[in-house]
Parts: sequence; structure tokens; C-alpha cells
Amino acid sequence: MTTTTLSSTPSELTLSQYSKDIHNYVSAVKCGDILLKGVVSGNQASDMDSIVCALTLAFQLTITNCNPHEVYLPLVACYREEGELRGETVLAFDKAGVDMNDLVFGDDEATPMLFDKAAGLTLVDHCNADAFTQQGKDKIVRIVDHHKDEDAHPHVIGWARHIAKGHVHKEDELKLVGSAATVMAQVFLSHSEGIAHLSRDGGAVAKLLYSVILIDTQNLDPAIGKTTVQDQASMTVMQHFATEGLPSQDDWYQELNVAKTNYEKFLDVTADTILRYDFKKFSSTDGTVSVGIASIPILLKDFVAKANWKTALEKKMEEDGCYFFMVMTNVVSSQGEGTQRQQLFYSKEPGRLAEASAFFLNHHTEYQLQGPLTIPGDPVEVVAYDQLNVTFSRKMVAPTAIEFLNSVGK
Repeated sequence: MTTTTLSSTPSELTLSQYSKDIHNYVSAVKCGDILLKGVVSGNQASDMDSIVCALTLAFQLTITNCNPHEVYLPLVACYREEGELRGETVLAFDKAGVDMNDLVFGDDEATPMLFDKAAGLTLVDHCNADAFTQQGKDKIVRIVDHHKDEDAHPHVIGWARHIAKGHVHKEDELKLVGSAATVMAQVFLSHSEGIAHLSRDGGAVAKLLYSVILIDTQNLDPAIGKTTVQDQASMTVMQHFATEGLPSQDDWYQELNVAKTNYEKFLDVTADTILRYDFKKFSSTDGTVSVGIASIPILLKDFVAKANWKTALEKKMEEDGCYFFMVMTNVVSSQGEGTQRQQLFYSKEPGRLAEASAFFLNHHTEYQLQGPLTIPGDPVEVVAYDQLNVTFSRKMVAPTAIEFLNSVGK
């Protein structure tokens, strides 16, 4: 048996050391030198909060719960080549001393082995095993999330099922917090040594969580409707430990937003890749039918200008076995011009497109859909609208889509 050399004992690790050692840990797990106590995975969209929260929770579990022959490891669902498209994540990682390339991605050869050898699986930023985390669905031991509880994995209860809610105002009802990083900040702060862990390595963990909350709440913008008191409190505490090497809050948000919304970069990305970039699949309550929802960072006029965009939609829909497909634009201006949202519905089945779009148009949720928009060639498989109520992200749209799926056949 070959012994793998690691840089430090778990309790003494910094986030930078831990991330640099991930591939050494993978090798050690593969050859049996070390016990993989668990893997931590975000959702299949692999957005900033999924990636950062998987890394930081795996790190926290390793430094607090492992001896030198044990480890927890983070997993990223997207393809390795797509990691660099997440410019805001790469930028925040750089400030925290983390290299995106040190992580384990969905298409890495070692990923199935890690799911197989892990003693448990923790879901972050989703509460129902998706197309990626289905690989370990029988090992789920913990959920840390900020999405609507789908009541999946009912054996995960008590402290192990942490789906956070908060108040926008004291008199308001509870709503889901705006960022998974808000929940992760609470996880660190609930540990007896949490302050020390957040302060370690120049506040590396705090820098990442602070950055994610900024991006998810668009700098705590009340017009977006995602920020709760808990988001504000977590960000304030993280900011206290994260100031080293960072500009002011507004300037840092602007840097992150520019890195995320590099519009020209996404104009050069193929239709296939951009549909995978931030994709989630949702199923009906009985699991018989599903919808795929791709959130894309460009407007529909530029998406339908891409070569083979309809072929890419059909391919993605068939690969994931979807009843219908939606594309949502989430274009956040780097010039302070606000957010633009649009909805595109796709199905080749006669009548299905009209039924799905009509359900949204007539739904009690005030999406304020305006259109239909003009699509070149006027394809019968597609209908699209401007969504004037920009406060409704995919987190709000998905329950409506599930409600429609539940009505199918009734």
C-alpha cells in the first residue's frame, strides 16, 4: 500500500492547504490509505453558492470531525471545462487562496469512486437528490439548504435537516433566506471554535461566504426581494473577518458582478454549453414527469442567434427525459441597470407548449409575462415572454412548474 503525504493534520488545516490537498486525498481514498467519512455536494447547476458551500462545509467537517486518517471531500457537479465559466467563483477563490482546478468535478474519473467509498452524502443548496447526487441517494445523512423543502429523504431529520428561513421585516412571515452561504455562516458560527475557523488563513472562509451572499442578494438590494434579516446578519459577521485584501463592499460586489456577467464571454459559448451552465431538473410530486429549467446569463435574442439552438434544446430535453423545458434569462447589468428576466417554453409535443405557457400566464403568481416575443423563423415548438416581475427567480418559478406537472393527466 502506498502512503500519500498530506500537508497537515486535519485540525490545523487552512482552507488553502485543504483545497491544494484534495487530489492527494482522492488518491489516498482510492488506495485505501484514508477513510472517506463523507462527500458534500451542491446542486447540478453548480452555481457559486453550491460550489463554495460544498467546499467550506467539507473543510469544516474535516477540521472538526476527522483524525489524520479521515476526510470529507467536496464535489462539483458540472464538467471540469465549465468551471472557468463561473468567473465570480474563480475571482472569490483567488482572494481566498483556492484554485478552482483543485476541486473534483462531475466528469472526473474519480467521482463515481468517491460516491461509492463515501460513508455518507451531505446535500448543500438543494434538498432533493438531483441528476448528479442521485449517485449517492442511499447515503444522504444531512441537508443544508435555502430552497423550499420538497419532503424528500424523510429520514434526514432534526439538526441534520437545516433549511433556513428568515424575515425581510419583523412583521413579515418567514421566507427562505436569500443565500445558501447564509446557512453555511450559521453552521460555522454554531461551532465552539467557529470564530477561530472563520478567522483562519486571513479569513478565507469568511471571504467566500461574504462574496456569495453579495452575489445571491445582489448586494442586499431590497428591490430583488431575496434579502432577509438573516442574510444581512450573516454577511455583516462574515464581512468582519473578510476585509483583509478586499475593497469596499460596493466595489467588491461590482468586481464580482462584472466577473459573473461577462456578456461577451457567453456570446461565444455554444448553445449546448450554455444550457448546461446553470441547469436544474424538477419532478412532479409522484416523480412521473419532470421539467428542465436552464438559467442563462444572456437575453433570448442572443440565445436564439446561436447555431443549432433548437437542436441543443431538443437534445438536452431528451437527455434528461423532460416533459417540457424552460429557459430563463437572468441578466444582471454590470452598469447598474438592474435585472432582466425572460421565460422561454419548449416542447415538440402538440398542445403541450400551449398548456404549459398558459398555466404560467394564468397563474396567481404575478410573473407579469409580456409577449409573446418574436423568435426568428416563428418555430412552433417555442414560445417566449418578458418577465417584468424580476423578483421571481428560478427558486420561485420551479414550484409553479411542479404545480403544472402535478396537474398533467388530471
